[in-house]
Parts: sequence; C-alpha cells; structure tokens
Amino acid sequence: MKLLRTLLFLLVPAALFGQAGGLVNGTRGFPQPNNTSTGTTLNGTAVITAGLAINAGTSNTTVPAYIVIGGAGTSGNAVLASDGSIAPCIMDSTISSGASNYYVINSTTTAKECHAQSAAPSSGVWIIGFLSVDATTSGSTANVAVHGAFYGGGGTPGTGPNDLVQLTSNSLLPAGVTTTFWSMGPNQTPLASSMVIFGPVPVPAAITIPTNGTNSQATSQFILGTLPTASWTATLYHIAASTAGCTGTSTSMGTVAIATTGAQTWSLTQTSFAVGDCLEVVAPSSVDTTAANPNLTLAVVK
Repeated sequence: MKLLRTLLFLLVPAALFGQAGGLVNGTRGFPQPNNTSTGTTLNGTAVITAGLAINAGTSNTTVPAYIVIGGAGTSGNAVLASDGSIAPCIMDSTISSGASNYYVINSTTTAKECHAQSAAPSSGVWIIGFLSVDATTSGSTANVAVHGAFYGGGGTPGTGPNDLVQLTSNSLLPAGVTTTFWSMGPNQTPLASSMVIFGPVPVPAAITIPTNGTNSQATSQFILGTLPTASWTATLYHIAASTAGCTGTSTSMGTVAIATTGAQTWSLTQTSFAVGDCLEVVAPSSVDTTAANPNLTLAVVK
C-alpha cells in the first residue's frame, strides 16, 4: 500500500503583497476580488465564484472554501487565508473542551461560518483545516490551522518569478486527506505568454503524479480566479534532477485546459519524480485577455 502524505508547495510572488495579500495580523493570505453585491465577511468563510470571493452558503461543502482574514466587504480585494497559516474563523457551535485537531469544514447550518467535528467528513467534502484550540463558542472566532483539501478526493473545483518559496512536508494529517501540492499564482491580468506560473521547484521525496491527476483518494484541481475569455491550457513539465538545480531535461507530462465556465480537462501521463526532480507549470503561448490568479491543487502519491 502506498503511503499518502501531504506535500505543500506555497509560492507567493511579491505582487500579492501589494494588493491586500501578504501578512494580515500575522496570518498569510492571498487576494481575491470581492463580489460587489453579497461580498464577504471578516473571519467568515468564502468561496470563489466567477472569479469573485463571496460569502459561503450552507451548501458549499464540496467546493474549496476559505477563511476571510482581511479586505472583507463588497469592494476591493478580500484576503483569504493561505495554507499553512493559523486563521480565526467564526464557529457555528459550542464545544466545551477536547476539540483540538478536530476537522474544520464549511458550516451546513449557518452561512459563512466554520464547523468543527471529530468525525471524518464524507468523501469529497472540502476540509478547510484543523482546529488549533481546545474549545469553541458559537458565533465567536476560533483559530484554525489552514490545510485545504478534499477528503478522500472528489469535489468541484506558484510561480515565476519565485519571490518566496516555502516547502512544508506534513505527515500528521488524518488518514484520507487528499495528498496535494498547493500553489498560488501571480495576481496578474493577463497571464503572460508562456509564463512560468508555478516552479520550477524540486520535490522533497519520490512521488508519482497519477494519470490525469486523479486516483482513488485524490483529484487535482486547477482554478483560475479570473476566468478566460476562451479555452486556456497550461502545460505541466517534469524536469530531471541536475547538480545545477532545476536545469535537467524537461519533459511535458501533459496539460490542463480551463474552459470559460471554469470546467477543467486534465490530460496527464502518469509520471514518477525522484528526489530532486522538479515540477514546472507554464501558461499557453497565446495570451488570454482576462485569465489570471491561478490556484493549483495537484494530487500525488508518495
């Protein structure tokens, strides 16, 4: 039985820090334009719809949900907590004690709030993270260790230049949590021709990326925060290890195409990476006038 672990690549370009991203009260986040009607709520949960951050509803359990740590409202950019951060989230229930490390998901009873539970979520439910405190109070915030992933796979749905690269290996998450690489791409419109939007970055352990980025426990996701005006296709590359870093032979693993609706079509060949091999994701040569703000969750097997 292959062992699944969570491997996290977080790439945050300097552009994010100048547009309501970066650190907010000590918590790292990334910007996403607010929905101008409903908007977002500070310390509440939000989803990204049509490229805009909006308060999460009680049915938003099988799509990525994020904790709003700044810029809440109906204008400008909301700042959404990044993986690896500790973020305060308004809780939907009171737990008197013993709640540390409970799963945290989007509430199914109260809109735009977090819910903590000891039981494993159903397959395909998005895990926001894990509770980092021992107790919660309904309607008040509690700190959450943010580690976004689909439980057991399923669900609906980094960068050049690399100004900051943070590599984390976390083998302590409960069994069944989707194994992922996670990146946040440049806040730029449009993404430049053949732009390196993720990597190249070396992998810390021998891994395999499954065919079409999907296996029985994990489903890859590539989301453009701002959707393209026409079908947009990124190419993923495997770069062989080299003593000079990520400069070895580069081989295309395949592509992921993003439709104007956000629908994804993955066409990847199963590829194994040795320690020190590198991963790179490149934008298409033709520039789309709106495609921007890529977020990648890539399933891997260790």
